[in-house]
Amino acid sequence: AGIRPGDTTFHAFGLSLWLAGVTYVQALEAYGARPVALGAEAGVPKILRYIEFTRPTALFATPSMVNQLIERAPKEIGKPVAALGIKRVLCAGEPGAGLPA
Repeated sequence: AGIRPGDTTFHAFGLSLWLAGVTYVQALEAYGARPVALGAEAGVPKILRYIEFTRPTALFATPSMVNQLIERAPKEIGKPVAALGIKRVLCAGEPGAGLPA
C-alpha cells in the first residue's frame, strides 16, 4: 500500500484485538512504520487534532470515518483534511471505499 519504514501512519479504526485493531498497529510497528494508534473511540474532534499534530502520511480508517473527518475538519480545526499531509487512505471494515463519491 506504499507504506515505508519510518512513515508515520494514523490508526483511526477501533482499537479492538481483532483484524483492524491492535493487529494492524503491531504489523506496522514490526514493519518499521510509526503508527499513531488513537483509535476511533477517541472521536472525530480529537482524531483531527492528533492528525494535525502528528502529520501522518497514511490514514487507516473505515469509509464512514473518512467521510466524517472530511466533513468536520473545517469546523473542528479550521482547515480541510487535504491540508493535513495525508497521502494514502487505507479503508476496510465496511462498504464504500470503492465508490467514487
